[in-house]
Amino acid sequence: MERQYYAALAIYDDREDRHKAISTAKALCSQGCLAVSKEAIQLHGGIVYTDEYTIQFFYKRALTTSATYGDASWHRERYAVEMGL
Repeated sequence: MERQYYAALAIYDDREDRHKAISTAKALCSQGCLAVSKEAIQLHGGIVYTDEYTIQFFYKRALTTSATYGDASWHRERYAVEMGL
């Protein structure tokens, strides 16, 4: 959670390392929301795909959110370029 706050602060203060902070936060959030939604589907089994449960909508939202503005692998690569690796 601290990395997301630091990314917001870096944008607000227009810091030099804002691209690294943004990429770190986005990669962690993208990876995390996909992992949680996939685990929820595994936990509930096949009943998730009925209309009574909303987990399927959260998974679809996690897929689109993780791909918006670059997925986790794109941001990890951007971070490596910013670090000069």
